[in-house]
Amino acid sequence: MQPANEWATLGAVNARARLVLLIVSALGLRLWFAWSDLESLLLRALSDDSFYYFEIARRLVNGEGASFDGSNPTNGFHPLWLLITACVQACVRDPLTAVHVSLSLGAVFGAATAGLTAAIVRRLGGNETASLVAGGIVAFHPTMVLESVNGMETSPALCAIATLVWLFVDWWQRTSVPSLAEAMAFGSAGGLMLLARTDSVFIWISVLFFLALRAGSVERLRPILIAAIVSGVWGAPWLIWNLLSFGTVVQVSAIALAEGLQADYLAQHGDTFGVALNRGWTIVRWAFADTLVHRYLVPRPLGAWIGWGLALSGLSLLLLTRDSRRRFGILMVPGVGILLGLFIHAGIRWWLREWYFAPAGWLTAACAGLGWVTVWERIPHLNAQRAVGLFVVLLIGFGWTAQGWQPSSPHVVQQLEGARWIAANTPEDARIGAFNAGIYGYFSGRTVVNLDGVVNLKAYRANRAGGLMDYVLAEKIEYVIDWRGTLPLLRCRDHASIRCQRVAVIGEHLDSFAGSPVNVIRIQSSIDRSRAPR
Repeated sequence: MQPANEWATLGAVNARARLVLLIVSALGLRLWFAWSDLESLLLRALSDDSFYYFEIARRLVNGEGASFDGSNPTNGFHPLWLLITACVQACVRDPLTAVHVSLSLGAVFGAATAGLTAAIVRRLGGNETASLVAGGIVAFHPTMVLESVNGMETSPALCAIATLVWLFVDWWQRTSVPSLAEAMAFGSAGGLMLLARTDSVFIWISVLFFLALRAGSVERLRPILIAAIVSGVWGAPWLIWNLLSFGTVVQVSAIALAEGLQADYLAQHGDTFGVALNRGWTIVRWAFADTLVHRYLVPRPLGAWIGWGLALSGLSLLLLTRDSRRRFGILMVPGVGILLGLFIHAGIRWWLREWYFAPAGWLTAACAGLGWVTVWERIPHLNAQRAVGLFVVLLIGFGWTAQGWQPSSPHVVQQLEGARWIAANTPEDARIGAFNAGIYGYFSGRTVVNLDGVVNLKAYRANRAGGLMDYVLAEKIEYVIDWRGTLPLLRCRDHASIRCQRVAVIGEHLDSFAGSPVNVIRIQSSIDRSRAPR
C-alpha cells in the first residue's frame, strides 16, 4: 500500500499531464486551421482587416514605415501584433507562407490562453475538473478556436488578458504585501495587455481601481501605484509616437468608420440626445442579448432565449454559495472592465466587429469553470455531473457541425478574386483605391490606397470634409475596387468632369452580404487613356 503523499504526488503529475494534453490539443486544432488553404481560411477565419496588419508589417520591414500604401503613415493597428507580424515578414518572404506562420503564432497564443484559463479557475479554488472545463471551452469552442487564427490582434490580446487576470487573482487573495519585483511584473503584464489591444485600458483601470479601493493602507497602495507607473512606461513610446505623428493618441481605425456612421444616422434621424440614446441602447441590446449569446452560448440555429436561459441558470449557480460568490466576485473585477469595453463600443461608438466580443466570450468560459465548481459541490452524484459535462460537449459539437457560431464569409473570397484580377489586368505601377483594401493590398502586387480612412488619416479627413474624389485625384488613383454597395461613397455623379467607368464585375451577388459582388471602376480623368486594363 502506497503512502498518502505518494498518491498525492501521483495525482499532481496526472493533473499536469491532463493540462498539458489540453494545451497540446488546443494548439493542434488551431494549427490545423492555420495551415488550411487560403480560401478556407477566408471563409472561416480571416477578415479583410487581417491583411491591413500583414501589409503594414511588410511595408515596415521594407523600410517604408508604418504605412499601408508606402506613403501615407498610419496608426490604425494595435502595436504588439504588428511587431509580431513584422518579425514574421522579416523572416518569411513568401506572402502566403508569412500568413500561415503568423496564424501559427496566433494559435500558440490561443493554446496558452486555454492553459491560463484553467490555471485561473484552479487558483480561484476550483478543482481539476472545473479548471479543465474552463480551459476546455477555450480550447475547443468553435468561435474561440477560429478567433485564434483570425490574423488579428485577438489571440495575443486574450492571452495578455488571461495573464493579467492570473496575476491579479494571486494578488487579490494574498495576505502579504507584494514585493517590488511582483509589482513591476504585474505592471508589465498590464502594459503588454494595453499594447496588445488598447481598449484593454478599461480592464486595467477596473483592476487598479478595485485593488486601490481594497488596499486599506499606504503600504498596500504603494505596489499598486508602482504597477500603474510601470504599465505607463510600457505604453509611453506608443502614445508619444502617436502624439508626434498624428496629434492624438487615438487610432484612426477607432474613429474613421464609427464617426461617419454616427454622423449619417443623426443627420437622417435627428441630431438630438434622445435619438442618440435610443440608437445606443438598440445596439447595446443587440450586442449583449443577441450577438454575444449566439457567438459563445448557443449557435444561431438555436434561439437566443435558450442562451439567456443558460446564462441566467449559470449566474444563479455562481451566486448559490458563499464560496461561489467570492470566486465570481474576484473574477468580475476584470470582468467589469471587459463588459464596460464592450458596452462603450456598442453604446457610445455604435460600432462593433466580431473580435470585439472575444474578451466577453473568454469571461463566459471562465465563469463556466467556476459554475462547474458549484456543480461539483452541490450535486453529489457523479452521473449528474457527467450529464452536465455531456451537455456542454454536445453543445460545442453542435456548434461545429451547424457552423452557427462562426458563419462563413464568401464575400471575403470575392476580394481575393478581385486581387487576382488586379494583378492580371492592371499595369505594375497602377495605383488602386479601395474602401476595404486589406486583401487587395496584400495579394495584388499593386499600390492600394485605403479610402475609408481605417488605416489612412488623409482619406479619413477627406471623407469627413466631403472631398474624397479630390483626394482620389490627388493620389493619382487609377482604379477603385470594392463591393457594389460601397462604391457610391465615391460620389462620382457629383463630379461632372469625372467619368467612373465600370470595367469588371467579379463574383456573384450574395444574399448574405449586401452590396456584393466586387466591381472595378476606372477613374477616367486621373489617368492616361492608353493605360487601359489588359
